[in-house]
Amino acid sequence: MTHEVNSEILRLLRGGEAFILRNVTFADFKRALEEKFGSGAIVILYEAGRRCGERSCGRFSQQSLKVEELLAKLAEYKRGERWGDIRFELNPSTGEGEVEVYECFEAKEYGNSTVPVCHFLRGFLEGFLSRALGRPLLLRETACIAQGEKCCRFKVSRNTG
Repeated sequence: MTHEVNSEILRLLRGGEAFILRNVTFADFKRALEEKFGSGAIVILYEAGRRCGERSCGRFSQQSLKVEELLAKLAEYKRGERWGDIRFELNPSTGEGEVEVYECFEAKEYGNSTVPVCHFLRGFLEGFLSRALGRPLLLRETACIAQGEKCCRFKVSRNTG
């Protein structure tokens, strides 16, 4: 983690603009939503993540970065915030490709699952990438740490619907 990212995180924490939430607490939060709302929890987490991703991209975009620089900055910041190690393999002209997230905060403490569980992160990345690339994109989680995979993997495609 660079000194710049570390300093920014500390500034946010000290200024009361951010807080720390343990991975296990986020997993408990997700399970409570699932118990109360069933499959509706997926929509809640996804939509909340999408809005957060769009807003986050807006903040980073103020720095007038190229798309590749924007994605590198996002990966650096989210690694510093312990969201995971995000790796982008995207075609910048179409937005299509893959995103891999190692040590994903959303899946790490979730427990075993037969299906992918990273609905918040999927929405976040979809919102961020759609805004960054200026076109509607769709992410589908194809592998998840909660399923015993080495990373969470998302296929990125154009949203034609």
